[in-house]
Amino acid sequence: MRKLKFSLSVLTLLTFYACDNKNPSGNYADIGISLYSYSGLEEKSDRLDLSLFDKEGLFLRCTDSNYSFLSDQSLIYLTDREGETFNKLYVINKVYSFYPYSHPIEIWESGIFYATEDQKSYVAHFSWKTTRTGFDYSYVFTFSRSDLGYDLIKTDNNESDYRYRNTTSVGRCEIDQTDFLSELKNLIEEVKNKTNELRLEYEKEIEATKEKNKI
Repeated sequence: MRKLKFSLSVLTLLTFYACDNKNPSGNYADIGISLYSYSGLEEKSDRLDLSLFDKEGLFLRCTDSNYSFLSDQSLIYLTDREGETFNKLYVINKVYSFYPYSHPIEIWESGIFYATEDQKSYVAHFSWKTTRTGFDYSYVFTFSRSDLGYDLIKTDNNESDYRYRNTTSVGRCEIDQTDFLSELKNLIEEVKNKTNELRLEYEKEIEATKEKNKI
């Protein structure tokens, strides 16, 4: 990925690099996903609807935020474009680290997404809640439309002490000229292969334990 000079106007830049990924509606990939949308609660599915990403959009890569929500491995996609502005943002992560893990891809869909009044920045809101453990986090991801520098504020909604309630990370994003759907499909294949590898290792460990415990 080459770095871009932001000498063009922001709107011209976004128009020039926006990619038009056309994909037939109802095109699914068989992969377990965890979707976090407006409610912040995890919604599990065993397949991914690729038509979510068939509209004109912009593919970003960002530096590591020190939060698992946003890393330098995340696929970030702006879509639902109207005129010169986008109305939705997705963050896609690989989250497997062990087997069995049936939903190894994590997708964050912005519950709220808008351009600031001065049109200089985009702001995306995300939530993460669990009924089992009581986690309740919110994220506000703000990035400049001119140089793609970002601020990411993580809020622990269960923390009553304001001194520890918010933590902030800063970084920078770049436009990736790679076709987003192609990159997403490559990610899915990578995840499938790694998950299968972990499954085989897991099964070997189970068999080895059975043999060890035979009387």
